[in-house]
Amino acid sequence: MTGKPASHAWYLGPMRLAVASSLAGSVACVAACAIGCSETRPAAITEAEAGTHVPASPVPDGDGGTGYCATHAAGSAFCDDFDHGALGTGWDFVQPTPPGRATLDTITFLSPPAALVVATEVVADAELASIFFRKTEKGSPSRAVLGFDVFADDIQATGTLAVATLDLAVDHLLTLYLRDDDPIAAGPTLTEVAPGANVAVRNPLAKVPAAGAWSRIELDVDTRRAVAVVRLNGATILTAPIAKAAAKDPTVRVGALVSGPAAAYTLRFDDVTLDVTP
Repeated sequence: MTGKPASHAWYLGPMRLAVASSLAGSVACVAACAIGCSETRPAAITEAEAGTHVPASPVPDGDGGTGYCATHAAGSAFCDDFDHGALGTGWDFVQPTPPGRATLDTITFLSPPAALVVATEVVADAELASIFFRKTEKGSPSRAVLGFDVFADDIQATGTLAVATLDLAVDHLLTLYLRDDDPIAAGPTLTEVAPGANVAVRNPLAKVPAAGAWSRIELDVDTRRAVAVVRLNGATILTAPIAKAAAKDPTVRVGALVSGPAAAYTLRFDDVTLDVTP
């Protein structure tokens, strides 16, 4: 195991990201990330031990739209299918940092009529860029499940790329990377910064979403059992122990955090859900 001090900072560095399509509007440029060498620990817990999640709220907050969220059978504490026509309805934002822009993509989507597209510019060495949608769900749930559909034009070959975060509390951070910054074997990971920790823990993922196709990702965290499960298109690609600590106002972010050097890159998101269980 190797490691270095974990970063708890919210990065608002030089912006080299834009989101492009038809309905324009600024979004918050913020991301949670543990950058640097980090500890890797094996996943020793089975899927069965993670239990079965049952969403607690039958009516989603946020952009219900007329598509996925309106017919999502399980229901969610929060849902956005980007179909309402007003980007960002129901999300929480911080101060926009130009040139970040958020718009709806009405050409490419999983569930019609729209999706969110994030298009990055070239990011140079030592540059950091982020643009995220943020949502906080008040309370102390025993379980939180973040789900979203993602379409990546290409596989990230250089730099780092985080696509989502689930912060169980302000000092308990979980970040989903398509490519992290491990100096030995960079790759897809779920990275945890636990309360009071000075080392970020890497949990390598067994698979990564295929380029040029829609995939469903689900990050399912049970705080009572201290287990995190990551699923890709319904198949479990990670079951890992996490620090045992109560959740407090869990916050999710969906978008992109990139550090360079990295080529231009495009991601699309659709049908974002956040389920919580008291």
